[in-house]
Amino acid sequence: METTPAPEPVSTAKKYPIPPETPKENLDKTPYNPRKIPEWKLRNAFCPAKALPKFPYSYIFPRAGEVARKAAYGYFDGGRIWLHSWDVYYLPIPAQISEQRLLLIPAQQVKLFLDIINYELGCDLGLTTNAQHRLVLFFDGDDGTPKPVYLGRSDSREALDELERRIPRPEDGDDDWTKTSAPEAFDAFRKKFHDGIMTYKRRRTKSRHPASQLDISISEISKKHPNQIIPTRGLYQLKSYLGLRPPINEGGHFAGDEKFASVEVSEPVRWETLGNPIFLSVDVEWNERNQTQVTEIGISSLDTVDIHAIPPGLHGENWVKYIKSAHLRTVEYKNFCNTQFVMGCPSMFLFGESELILDSQIGTHARWFFSPPYDGTQDLDRADLPEHKRATRTIVLVGHEPYTDLKILAERCKIFEPVENRPGKVVSEVMDTKILYACLREEKNFRGLENMLFELGFQPKYLHNAGNDARYTLEALIRIALVSAGKVQSPKIDAKTDQKVVEEAEAPDTKE
Repeated sequence: METTPAPEPVSTAKKYPIPPETPKENLDKTPYNPRKIPEWKLRNAFCPAKALPKFPYSYIFPRAGEVARKAAYGYFDGGRIWLHSWDVYYLPIPAQISEQRLLLIPAQQVKLFLDIINYELGCDLGLTTNAQHRLVLFFDGDDGTPKPVYLGRSDSREALDELERRIPRPEDGDDDWTKTSAPEAFDAFRKKFHDGIMTYKRRRTKSRHPASQLDISISEISKKHPNQIIPTRGLYQLKSYLGLRPPINEGGHFAGDEKFASVEVSEPVRWETLGNPIFLSVDVEWNERNQTQVTEIGISSLDTVDIHAIPPGLHGENWVKYIKSAHLRTVEYKNFCNTQFVMGCPSMFLFGESELILDSQIGTHARWFFSPPYDGTQDLDRADLPEHKRATRTIVLVGHEPYTDLKILAERCKIFEPVENRPGKVVSEVMDTKILYACLREEKNFRGLENMLFELGFQPKYLHNAGNDARYTLEALIRIALVSAGKVQSPKIDAKTDQKVVEEAEAPDTKE
């Protein structure tokens, strides 16, 4: 099929000043504010066309507010966005990646459109580096992967739909580049396509509620531990586990009316860790069309005994060194990769070597992380094995909205057997970083894992790999605790619940 040559790039008649980009210091005290992308970086960049109507609702920060409402009503809602003249491109996608179509608009045209809104409304909208919603896709490299192809010009929704119908279907030979391109280039292209689709496709989210009918009910764990009911107390409990705050005494009261200065991250923690637990972060990936087919299990662990007398470091980097990570993959599904709801990357584990295990054995192998020596083996005869690795320990499960993952894991391994039938209380509680982070930011809305990681200062790669997700979640838990411990806290009784909660305030200039 012959394609119409692309028109000359649209130039902006008026240049608008771009504020200088400065590094974000004091991350723990700075509100989330994505940086605007400089205009020169947009020359070979595109925006997914179908994501543009969502701009007032997903890409104006802080979200909502008067500016967002005015922009939505005047320029986006009711199909107004499509009355503007757009040059429309499409991205050639091999059938082996997806049969979906991706329409693209030059990012420079989108910026010009936003400049018009800025001029008329007196605001400062722009294309930003927000990492959760990748509205801007870059095609700068010459790595042999396809580039956007010009379709035509659109000035109505009907014209856009007609252009979409003109996209040719892949033919034999269109995927030849996939056989010659480097694996990393292919993975990057596939992820770029997935990012574009997910800017406007409704995301599938995991259940927000604990699953029922487990070998031991996760909901019962949640009921017994206040961090699932009063998130602020969950933050305090987390800091107690790490020695960043003293434990709450019986009945939920402190020994006295104490106040605590900010933690000195260059010094060892002041208090003993509460119960010396082992944090186990778990993530499970499965066939998006068949939940019974578990494809990956990721487990990362941090033994609080190992970090005794170790200063945490600015962002917990000294403690992170003691995290051990594992990635279990099912032999039967090793060639399977999710592409419809999330873009999987099972072969891209970044924190060690993946281990291939038979489907019938993967649950058993996962269970080994919950018993001595807590490293995924059963080897207790090693001469160099510390004594605390041989003893029965308390485990704190960690995840980002983990309840569906734990339900599926519980069906494979008996880690949730009734506590009364075990030699000791093994699973102490479940800590959900989604809830803890919302409490840290004092927000009612919850963040996805990727968004939370970027806001905490991470640069995550290859998410939706179970091993990577479990590792990043545990590192995020440490950073959440340290950011929270950088504030003054005073105990207070909540009159409604009669339970101890914690009020947070900015740390004073002087230390106690």
